[in-house]
Amino acid sequence: MPPQRKHVLVVDDNEFIRLLLKENLEDCGYNVALAVNGEDAIHYLDKGHTPVLIVTDIMMPKKQGIEMIEEVRAKHPHVKVLAISGGGATRVGDILARAQAAGSDAVLAKPFNMNDFEATVTRLTR
Repeated sequence: MPPQRKHVLVVDDNEFIRLLLKENLEDCGYNVALAVNGEDAIHYLDKGHTPVLIVTDIMMPKKQGIEMIEEVRAKHPHVKVLAISGGGATRVGDILARAQAAGSDAVLAKPFNMNDFEATVTRLTR
């Protein structure tokens, strides 16, 4: 029986980014689910889905990434979190530092190199 593919949840309000990351992760052998914001991601987790990793943007409508990370840490502490951000109107370093303080396991600033993304995902999903 082949090994089970690891499950990753990608959370980003930008459809292009969601689909790009989904395609990349699937090419690397992961099963990928998508959510458009933190609220959708929490609903997905509350339905019993258990990804090994959540890749999340920070600046999103409804429930932003920081709030979602805090909730994931409280309800699903075993799930790894990779925070990504382009910074929006504020400095990306400040936003990613806040994501780390909220409990993300790793951070990447957009735009990032896909090799760096893949290496980070591999490290987090071992």
